[in-house]
Amino acid sequence: MGVYNSDYTANGSFASLAENVKYNEGEQYAMLVRVVDFNDDFSKKENFVFVNKHGYDFLKTCHLYGDEIIICNVGNAGATFRCPPLNMNMALGPNGIVVNDKALNHYLFMYYSSDIGQQQIKGISSGSIQLKFNKTNFRNMPLLMPPFQLINNFNSIFSVIYQHRKTLWLENRELIKQRDELLPLLMNGQVEVKQLNSDFRDDSSHLDMQCRVFILRRMTMIGRSHRCPPPHKPMQA
Repeated sequence: MGVYNSDYTANGSFASLAENVKYNEGEQYAMLVRVVDFNDDFSKKENFVFVNKHGYDFLKTCHLYGDEIIICNVGNAGATFRCPPLNMNMALGPNGIVVNDKALNHYLFMYYSSDIGQQQIKGISSGSIQLKFNKTNFRNMPLLMPPFQLINNFNSIFSVIYQHRKTLWLENRELIKQRDELLPLLMNGQVEVKQLNSDFRDDSSHLDMQCRVFILRRMTMIGRSHRCPPPHKPMQA
């Protein structure tokens, strides 16, 4: 397969990785993207892992910029994701393989998450307790490739859908961030609540509390309005 792919261990031995890549020590120069982050939809920032610039530079074969395909190769082997646009330096963490070809990424994402791709990955996986496969076997795995004209036609359609999913996901992240910042301020009285005459009866003794309850209910619904699947996970049929 002529498509670029690499992983965390391609950057050196386990000893050299342990020596040069330190987790959450010093500056938070780059995020180490892990499978667990995809499982959490990148919502649990307290669980993020960061490395300093030296560690990031050391992981030169698996830098991420957004839209690359990430395939779990240990544990939930075959789980397929797209790297989301997080607007920060990123590198792939352990237990995953990065696949990247800008002209083919849309197709490859759908292919590896399809029944055919999943069966192929299952065929190169082994382990009685924990399934896993290595990047050498993955590179040697056959890839069904349609004519490039067909891929181009597919890209022209899928790219619009994918961009829409990314836009909605980023909007939700920003709304959730604002909600999490404003809710504590609202509850402890640091944010003034203006009168909303169209939604509350004109009763000054109860107005402020009614406003707070009203806004609280609206704010807790933030993040639920767009039911579109996140762009980094396969679409369900």
